Amino acid sequence: MKLLNEQEILDNWNEFLNLIENTFTGQRKVAITELIEHFQDRMMLAPASSKEHYHGAHPGGYMEHVLNVYNIAMDLSQIWKKYSTLIDYTSEEITLVALFHDLGKMGDLTEEFYFTQDNEWRRQNMGEIYKINDKVVNMNGADRSLYILQHFGVQLTQNEWIAIKIHEGMYDEANVSYLKVMSENNIIKSHLPHLIHQADVIATRIEYEQWKHIYRKEINTTIKKSTTNKYTTKKSFADVSAQKSENPLGNFFNTKQGVNVELDIDSLFDDNKKEK
Repeated sequence: MKLLNEQEILDNWNEFLNLIENTFTGQRKVAITELIEHFQDRMMLAPASSKEHYHGAHPGGYMEHVLNVYNIAMDLSQIWKKYSTLIDYTSEEITLVALFHDLGKMGDLTEEFYFTQDNEWRRQNMGEIYKINDKVVNMNGADRSLYILQHFGVQLTQNEWIAIKIHEGMYDEANVSYLKVMSENNIIKSHLPHLIHQADVIATRIEYEQWKHIYRKEINTTIKKSTTNKYTTKKSFADVSAQKSENPLGNFFNTKQGVNVELDIDSLFDDNKKEK
């Protein structure tokens, strides 16, 4: 399991606050600041998902994820500018959508969304590091993000609203009416939703790979510890076999049905036994 230390969590939080400070102005900044103050504790420590093999299922995973999406989105915007004939979004719109597209994972105004999974079986066998708070009203995550933003009076552009609404792309069946259209008139007019979705997919994949790398190292370490052989060399076995009464493999020296079964020390290492 990936874990961030206190300094990493604090660094991510300060980076987030700096982006808010340097991007937004006026009443919009005031409203965003009020929202952040309300959710500060949750935002700093919330995970990005509930299962370890998803992404960011650790304290601080949410903040790490939205910053990854922001940085990747800003990089992708340069590609869009290089190859596209029309850029119809702003850096401010990219920043707002990247930083708040998953706001619904904070829960609602009074209840947080994720609790630590206290069922050890589910943690070990299903990878559930967190469980969903059943007191939070069931709502599409993107819709909850939009609800929270409007509750605090954060006014959104049409580009921002649509980009947050469909940032999951076709992973969310609710987005079919936006993305699977038959008429040219219904095609999404802005590149922003595509840019944010692509950034989200890349960030999620990278975070999964980071977890997988750590997971493999942990598994390898566990296997090495659990498979240490008491008889790692012939010499170490010889020391034990000299005291047959205490030898846990003493049955090898028994005579069965008139056949003398002699221990071949090599059989300890290749599981073969020979009769003589």
